[in-house]
Order: sequence, then C-alpha cells, then structure tokens
Amino acid sequence: MKISIFTASERGSVSAVSIKDKIENGYDERGDFLAEVYIKSNHLNTKPVGATVIPEDESLEKYVKMAFSSSDALIFLCACGIAVRTIAPYVNHKSSDPAVLVIDEHMHYCIPLLSGHLGGANELARRLSDLFKMIPVITTASDLDGLTAVDVFAKDAGLAITDYVKAKDHTAALLAGETVYVINEMPETFTLSRLPAGYEYAVTGNADDISGIDKGSRDPDKIKRMIRISCHEDEGTQTGCDVLTLVPRVLKLGIGCRRGTSAGKIKNAVLKCFSDHGLFTEAIEGVYSIDLKNEEEGIISFCREYNVPFTTYSADELAKVQGNFTPSGFVDKVTGVDNVCERSAAASGGRILVRKEIYDGVTVAIGII
Repeated sequence: MKISIFTASERGSVSAVSIKDKIENGYDERGDFLAEVYIKSNHLNTKPVGATVIPEDESLEKYVKMAFSSSDALIFLCACGIAVRTIAPYVNHKSSDPAVLVIDEHMHYCIPLLSGHLGGANELARRLSDLFKMIPVITTASDLDGLTAVDVFAKDAGLAITDYVKAKDHTAALLAGETVYVINEMPETFTLSRLPAGYEYAVTGNADDISGIDKGSRDPDKIKRMIRISCHEDEGTQTGCDVLTLVPRVLKLGIGCRRGTSAGKIKNAVLKCFSDHGLFTEAIEGVYSIDLKNEEEGIISFCREYNVPFTTYSADELAKVQGNFTPSGFVDKVTGVDNVCERSAAASGGRILVRKEIYDGVTVAIGII
C-alpha cells in the first residue's frame, strides 16, 4: 500500500514523518507499506529525514496530482479547506479515487475526507487514531448507525458493483430501516461466510424460483430491494423489486492470438465474447495464456486496463491439463500444444464455461473456478 503525506509547516512535517515511520515499521503484518512525505514550506529550520521538500518554483498541486493517480491513500496535515481545494480537480468516482484523510498538525483529530468505504479511508483513520491516540471523525451515515453500506459489503466479500446508483439507493434503504435481501446464484463457486445486520437471505438456489424464500416465511411481494450475486447479466424476472447485481471474480479468461495483435483487437474480442454469453467482465479473475505470450503487449495492456493478473504456462504444462479441448493442428505446429485458450483457462483448476471462440483472429475461452 502506498501512502502520500502532505504538509505545509515545520510542525506538520514532524507529525508527517512520525506517521511515515509508524506506517513503514510494523503498521501491518499483512503486507508492505510505503509512505512518502512531501513538505511545501519556505520556512523550515531543518529538513526532516526521509521527506521531500517541494522546491519553491513548484506547486503542491503538482505533487498531489501525481499522488492522486499513483497512491492508495493521501494524508494531509493541514486545514480541511486546504485539502479540499487541492484535491478538487482530481476527484472522479468512489470506485477509483484513493482514500483521503486530514489530520490536524497537533494530531488530535483524524478525518476521512474521501473514499471512506471503497478506498478504505474510514478504516485507515481508525487504525491511525489507535496508533497515535487521535479521535477519528467518521461522518458516513452507515458507520454512525452501525450498519454496513452496500459498497463495504461488496468490498469485504470481494464483489464488484455493477450499478453505483443502485448501491447508494440500497444503502439509503438500510438506513431507513428496510431489509436488503440477498440471492446467491453461484453457491457452488462463491460463498458468503455471513451477512451483516440489515441483510437477509431471500432465496436459496436459482433466483428465478421465488418460491425458494427461506422457510417460506417471507412474502415475495414485500421484498423491495435485493442483491443478486452472479456473473451473468440477466437479472431474470423473479420479482418486481429493485435488484442490484454484485459480481464475484470467478471467471478465468484464456486468450490466444498472433504475435503483435493490438490491444484494441484483444479488448474487442473479449467484450464481444462476454456480451454474446451475457457475462460481466467484472467477473474476470485473471487472464491466462501460453508462455510464448509473456511479453504480448496487447494482452498486457488489457490486463492493465482491467486490473487483473496475467498468468502463462509452458506448452508442456498446458498439454498435461486434463479435459476435452478443441484441437487445432495449426496451433499445435506453432506453439507445441493443440489448444491455448481453453487449456490455459482450465490450467489452474477451472472448468470450461465457454469453449474456444474466434473473433478477428483472437481466440477466447472462459473457465470458471
């Protein structure tokens, strides 16, 4: 996790460096944390060790802009107004904005300013407040009421949100005292350990059968809002309620292509395949191919855009994958194995959901965990 810390005074710089030291030394055993401190001040008596002093002829905004696109979190040790004005030009959407926090120079209060839920600002504020004995100032309504907002529910469960407006409406309904019902259409590939307060299971099994309501105790006509867990776009016609689909990352995308195939061709092929089969691209868990494609820029660019890992296998590894795959003599001659996309999609234990399809020279297959 990369955190950028900004301040504009000597007192703030001392606090900033102490936060950096704490973050980088024992803040969290689960992963690596990197913190950078940036100081915009012309009146420093001493330059703190490990900090970057912004030159007089350069603006604070320049460094904030860079950090906004490259950091997981930004922390400002200054007035809230300064932080708001500085980040304002770069704020885009809760799904992509980093966490932004404001801490006063005396480190009395820690305020999550942006991306409290999806960006993790609320959680970061709580943890920093515990470390430095500050008061976390949490303002998101669901946290104040002890409820789990839909975007937090999705993030904690590893689910992608398909409609942020509906997610907001569902959260508002929770705050108004409504129950949000949950249908898991993929119990064989995705499980939930528990449901937070305010959520209840509505249907077990196929969502098209509303008669499956738990214990027959709920009237389908009274269900107003529902979360549907699926990688399929079709929401069905099981109820007249407001349905939000949350997508588990369970699809393995196998790709084969000629050397030098453009990123545009690969993206178009994938989108066409997913559209043809009514699948959400948000369900892509990773992209898979043969090791001859290790440096295939078109595939790498696609993975970068969709923020998914790219894994390759040798011809020998693919040849050992068990299953019934679509053979090609040409592919065998070029790569040493009779099929790349299907075998690579199944190589790490997936079963084939969509067999090999060809779109403008790009072969696509989809496996499911």
